Order: sequence, then structure tokens, then C-alpha cells
Amino acid sequence: MVAERRAASELQARLRSGQFVVTAEITPPVSTDPAEFLRRAMPLKGLAIAVNVTPRASARWDHVLVLLGQLRRIYVDIRRKDRTTPDAADEDEDHPVTTIINSIEKQWTKADQDLFIACVFLNPFIKTSLFNPQ
Repeated sequence: MVAERRAASELQARLRSGQFVVTAEITPPVSTDPAEFLRRAMPLKGLAIAVNVTPRASARWDHVLVLLGQLRRIYVDIRRKDRTTPDAADEDEDHPVTTIINSIEKQWTKADQDLFIACVFLNPFIKTSLFNPQ
């Protein structure tokens, strides 16, 4: 019998317990000043259990897809570290982050991957720094 895993977030814990939750969505400020972002988000404290920050109109696909890749790597690492043994991949399907990983992969399949790869390699700030050199 597999022990129940600790919730990855307060949102997940409340959803598991069957509680009603409120989430919110805000747009990021044009400014890069964190104080501006907090000014927008703080009125939601105590009202919303989670907040989704939508992409700005100036968001670029190469940045969004790089972020998706980074998030996928982070969640796969979390899932791998939580295995009872290193080769217990059969536990992955029941892990709380598997739903997030599946959602990220679904978004990736909708993207124009050839365009993304070209954008990454042509971007002088990214190039191959994100890729494993081995």
C-alpha cells in the first residue's frame, strides 16, 4: 500500500479535502518593479488560495516555451526524488505533480516546435545554455 503523499501546495491540500476554493487571475504590470506586482496581488490575499498570472501582450513564444521546459524539468525532478526507490517509475502516475507535467506536455504539443527551436538558437541570450552538454 502506498502512503498518501503530502500535498504539493495549499491549493492541492484543500482540493483533496473537498473544500471549496477561490482562485484569481491577474495581468502582470508593465513595470519590472516587484512592488507594482505586489500592489496588484495583495488585495487577493485571504480571498484567493491561488493566483494565475497571465502572460503580457509582449510575451514571446520562445520565452514561454523555455519556461514550460524549465517547469517540466522541475516537476519531473520532484516526482523522481519522491520515488520510494530510484527505479520505481510505476509510482509516477499517482504523484500529485503528474497532472501538471501532463498539462505542460499538452501545451508543448500545441506549439510550433520548429519555430521554437529556431528562436532558441537564434536568441543570443539563450542559444545552447539550457541544453545538457552531454
